[in-house]
Amino acid sequence: METLAALGLAANIAQFIATAGTVVKKTHELALSKKSLQKENEELEIIAHDFSLALPAIRTAASSATQRSNDASLALLEQGAQGISQEIERLLDAIKTQRARRSRSAKLLATLKELKLYDPLKELNERLSSFRDQIGLRINLLLLSEVNYRLDDVVKLVQSSVVGSGDPHDEQSNRSWRGTSQELAAVVQALRSWHPHLVDFYKTEGIVTSLDFSQVEERQNAIIDAHRQTYRWIFDADTANLKAWLAVEHAPIYWIAGNAGSGKSTLMKFIHKHPAMLKGLEAWIGSRTLHVASHFFWLAGTPIQQSQEGLLRSLLYQILRMQPEITRHVFPARWQTSNSLLDRTKSVIWSTKELLDAFFALPRILGEDRLLIFIDGLDEYSGEHDDLVSMIKALGTATNVKICVSSRPWLAFSDAFSASPWKLYLQDLTKSDIRIFIHDNLEAHSYFRRLSTRNREAAENLVTQITTRAQGVFLWVYLVVRSLVRGLTNADTMRDLQRRVDEVPQQLEDFFARILDSIDPFYMSRTARIFLVLAHARSSLPLISFYFLDRDEEGLPFEPKTFLDNWPDVNEDELDLITTKKRQLIAQCKDLIDIIELPEEPIMFNFSVLFLHRTVVDFINQPRILSRLFEQVGGEFKPAVALFEVHSGQFGSLLHLMNRNFLKPCLCNWLLGSVYYAREVEVIHEISLMGKLYPLEVALMGYFRTKHETDYSFSKALSILGRDLPKGKILPWMQKEEDRKPRSLQSFASACGLNPQQDIEAKGIQSVDIQMPSFYIKKAGDFEIGVVTDEMKNNRPDFLVAKPIYNNTFEMFTLSEAEALKRSRLLVKQFSVMMTPAQSSPYGPEAVISGQQKSSGKSRKLIIRKLLFWR
Repeated sequence: METLAALGLAANIAQFIATAGTVVKKTHELALSKKSLQKENEELEIIAHDFSLALPAIRTAASSATQRSNDASLALLEQGAQGISQEIERLLDAIKTQRARRSRSAKLLATLKELKLYDPLKELNERLSSFRDQIGLRINLLLLSEVNYRLDDVVKLVQSSVVGSGDPHDEQSNRSWRGTSQELAAVVQALRSWHPHLVDFYKTEGIVTSLDFSQVEERQNAIIDAHRQTYRWIFDADTANLKAWLAVEHAPIYWIAGNAGSGKSTLMKFIHKHPAMLKGLEAWIGSRTLHVASHFFWLAGTPIQQSQEGLLRSLLYQILRMQPEITRHVFPARWQTSNSLLDRTKSVIWSTKELLDAFFALPRILGEDRLLIFIDGLDEYSGEHDDLVSMIKALGTATNVKICVSSRPWLAFSDAFSASPWKLYLQDLTKSDIRIFIHDNLEAHSYFRRLSTRNREAAENLVTQITTRAQGVFLWVYLVVRSLVRGLTNADTMRDLQRRVDEVPQQLEDFFARILDSIDPFYMSRTARIFLVLAHARSSLPLISFYFLDRDEEGLPFEPKTFLDNWPDVNEDELDLITTKKRQLIAQCKDLIDIIELPEEPIMFNFSVLFLHRTVVDFINQPRILSRLFEQVGGEFKPAVALFEVHSGQFGSLLHLMNRNFLKPCLCNWLLGSVYYAREVEVIHEISLMGKLYPLEVALMGYFRTKHETDYSFSKALSILGRDLPKGKILPWMQKEEDRKPRSLQSFASACGLNPQQDIEAKGIQSVDIQMPSFYIKKAGDFEIGVVTDEMKNNRPDFLVAKPIYNNTFEMFTLSEAEALKRSRLLVKQFSVMMTPAQSSPYGPEAVISGQQKSSGKSRKLIIRKLLFWR
């Protein structure tokens, strides 16, 4: 099996499984719909037929790939897929047979049968998803196995013609070639023929993998699926013109505009995953290949989820993952300079220019193939919106590209897209969807059905009133219905339900304030701490993190020798702690957070906590709300310190599982995150946490001792965790060996700009200064390590001491920046006593708001923005 051919096989199998998933998705939708199967039967039969035709190809590939390998995963995959295919066909045949009968009762029974298929088809979909997750890994393992077999063949050929014995490293060993010239030529030819394939594979793997980041699909996964029977109008030519846009030859951009909370992201996800989208593209695609990629901006996420870099890396990764053979053409310079095997574990820093060049080269490289791109949440992009629009329009000039975008109707996007006929305003089209959503959710409650039976008119009026007041804002409806369901659980009367609706604020911000006011005062301090940490982290956190956030308060047994010692081999009682924490968070935070399940992640990490919606993040980040939350927490609470405790606690408690491959990325992020937040605390708060890194150092050394390793080093620990220190030019401040290749965690932290432990002890805690780092840790998707270069050191014209986004440890390290920071702190100390309580900053003693101060009879305006940590 040739190397790139194997990568192509992986892509083909992935496409096959995606097709299978399409079949299940389609059947799933039919099961939920009350429409007749006949209306969509022809399309479904075509998909199912293609599904069956793919099976022999997979069977052949599996047989070939496992011929000399003990790994029968591909064969098992084929068998499992075949079973699913047969089950789908069986279910469809049963419905078709029932439909074929002419009696009215038979057709009614067929409809009921469709509705009953929900659970079995959902299970099939989940099984297919599990198959898809394993494909790439198994293909790589089989490929590496094939590499070993081929190399073994060469070794055997060489050894058969070598005479002599002894240690090959011994210079006195007498080993010589005794074969014929033809045999020697065969060895050389074997090596020559195999080497290019091996190099190509590792180059491709290295480049494509380096584009990936852990939050590539996080935002999309967090978006709730469309409620049944909603958004189907999007493919109705009489309601929207999306279907016409999909088919027309020259129409590059389709704009979905909608107010905050109107359901834009849900609609984008619905279109992206719906089989009707592919069918609508048939005229545009013709006989060519279609490539589909998507990116969902998330302002409340990590910096990379809001950035141009995240957009480009996400889209390029998805396309190259499906067509890896074009990688050398998309990144020609990196392909030429790549050292293949030597670069595999090296951290890759992507420049914006390199990513943009690759992105704009794609249409040309794809040739006649078609490219469809979905970009959701343009308004959540952290850069200049005009630049983003220009980039999208420039890509849209290619004849083989279509781009579907969504955003709020802000001026930058309205000016760019509103003149085109290819658009829709979402809040104008969702009234019927909202009514369906309200009706279905209320009718699902048996108590509401009883109330409705007694007073049908009042029930219908309630639904109508909510629909009218919603003004197209799905998020508002979602929260109102949640409130009503809780009332139904409490046996509210119809009049009580009506009063709930009457008292709900019309504006989302007022609604959020009402929810915040309704939180039990007993929980408010804990809730405020959760909100501040979530807002500061600007990304979702696994459920386990909140145990560490509460550890000191509740004294939870979170040490390796207790609860986590045998993880993930936990029992039912221990698993119950997860359910308990979910219930606690829901009770403490009400409807302002969401807990999403990530089925592909291992237990303890398969639940993620984030704010319900971007509008909630905007609400929380208002100065008056932040001030209130800090007041509720009390004391000197600092979110950056809390996040340090969370990251270091998770790493220390799970370090003993360092040999578990699936856990290594988590451990690496927690370790680097500990240093990242320790540096932030030093820079912003003048507090050293270097001493708290020492227990992690001890734990690391202890781990190596249990593995009977005598050569402990921090660099080695990073390598085990799948990350190598980046290589760079030796700079003047990197003359020490520990700066270039730190052997301990503390020496690495010092290289990242933290004050060395001995200096802290000598100077005292009040003398913490900002140090010049040789390494920096960047918070993008994962935590990444980079080398501080002379260019970075000198080229910082846009630095602001009060910069609200503190996004890596490289910030504020030059002498001038340190002096500016100290001067601002001095101003705070001088004038904070003059501020009224209403003026006091929610960010603690290091920040003040704009104010007036008179000196020597002259008015002087102080403009001091947030110093702190807020992202």
